[in-house]
Amino acid sequence: MLSIKSEIARKALHIFGAVMFIWLGLLEYKKCIWVIALCFVILDFARRNDTVYGMRVRGLIRQLGLDRLMRSEEEKSFTGATYMAISAAVCVVLFPLWIYVMGFLILAFADPVATFIGKTVGKSPIGYGKTLEGSAAFFTTSVLIMVLLSGIIGFDEIFLMLTVAAVAAATFAELFSGKWCVNDNLAVPLAFGLVLDCLTGFYLWF
Repeated sequence: MLSIKSEIARKALHIFGAVMFIWLGLLEYKKCIWVIALCFVILDFARRNDTVYGMRVRGLIRQLGLDRLMRSEEEKSFTGATYMAISAAVCVVLFPLWIYVMGFLILAFADPVATFIGKTVGKSPIGYGKTLEGSAAFFTTSVLIMVLLSGIIGFDEIFLMLTVAAVAAATFAELFSGKWCVNDNLAVPLAFGLVLDCLTGFYLWF
């Protein structure tokens, strides 16, 4: 288990990465997102192999102090950063830009809040390292983000309700990502995007 200091540093990098992918999406640099995702995948494969390149990648990670921010399960699998890059590369293709941005805003801010609340005041474990308090914090933060976006963009109450339904799906995905063996950096934006894309399609159809 990471210390609180390491967890804060990890989540700071998490926020930076998510915001970077939002920015690249807004600039419509899709190819740049794909290249970044490909580089992360290649480096992560190299990191886990006992080759010259693998040793160099692991050495660089140690020099940067990033090894102290890695979870134990990431030693034999992709890191959260790689899953985030893959998630961005997939979501920027699957969904309209505004859904992509919304999903990554939730990933950027609701996920760190959920982790912080869960690790500091979470007293009701619900399995797979999740707590009731952390999940409630995730849902509340995500809804607040949607409300703020509603005020800025000006979408109607019905559409706000659709985004809240998508937030519920994202919360469910975050909660059960451990059980499903799917990283939440991938599960959250995909669940949010798929549900909101379907609901808005039905809404506009009728």
